[in-house]
Amino acid sequence: MSANFASPLEKYFSSNTNKFFINGGKWAGTLSGGVLKLGQSTADLGKQISILTGNTESAAACKAIETGFSQGRTGISVSRFIFSLHKLFTLQTFWETNSTGWRRVEYQDEKPIHIDRKELGVIWVKNQNNQWENRNTKQVSSDGKYIEDPSGGYVRRDWLNIAMEILSVIGRLISPVRWLHNLGVYDLGVHAKNLGHALKGIWGVVLSIDLVLNIKNLVEEVDVAAIRKRMVTAIVSFFDLITLPFEFGLGAANPALAITGAVLNVIGAGIFLFHRAAYY
Repeated sequence: MSANFASPLEKYFSSNTNKFFINGGKWAGTLSGGVLKLGQSTADLGKQISILTGNTESAAACKAIETGFSQGRTGISVSRFIFSLHKLFTLQTFWETNSTGWRRVEYQDEKPIHIDRKELGVIWVKNQNNQWENRNTKQVSSDGKYIEDPSGGYVRRDWLNIAMEILSVIGRLISPVRWLHNLGVYDLGVHAKNLGHALKGIWGVVLSIDLVLNIKNLVEEVDVAAIRKRMVTAIVSFFDLITLPFEFGLGAANPALAITGAVLNVIGAGIFLFHRAAYY
């Protein structure tokens, strides 16, 4: 992102208002995907075990608790939708701060695209022999994957990240719409089922992209501490993806599948909370 284009946003990006929205989105994600999901999954596991043991009163109590956590998670989707819209309208869906002082070289067909002189900041200077020669004002990393760029500048995000962010906005818009339908605020009729299918598809694509990006980042990382973080992040993405079908009702008629889904959700939520506590 060029400095001229970024400068009108630079002041806002560093403002307390922007920090509020960014941190708010993180806290909403932690509450929804971690604390409330862990409570919902634990209650669901208790319900399934109670059903198997024939304890109907315990099953009913666990069901009520599970429903409460589930509605809380869906309600938070409204705030997460607002936070996602904020990122979209302030262009943070498409651009991100370059905090390292380096930016990735663009790749095509797994090969680095040629860096032109403008990118390298080539200038002409006279050497000791009074002869003109060109020099780069920006450096390229030894592996050829990064080019020096001013820290604090802005760089375009990966197109997969952009696609994931846009699909997330759509998914977080549909979630509260279906939630209000389930609460009886209005009746979507036959459209409720179609929205449900759309929601499954959207989140399936979003979580698949997230897993691919995290694995890609893990493979490309070289710093040991960063590798550990990337690895935990990839594990979180993996559990999010494999537990998604259970959140949409897989195993509802099969006790063994239902318990499997509940256990996976409890483990996934626990790893997610560990990830947030350790790395955010």
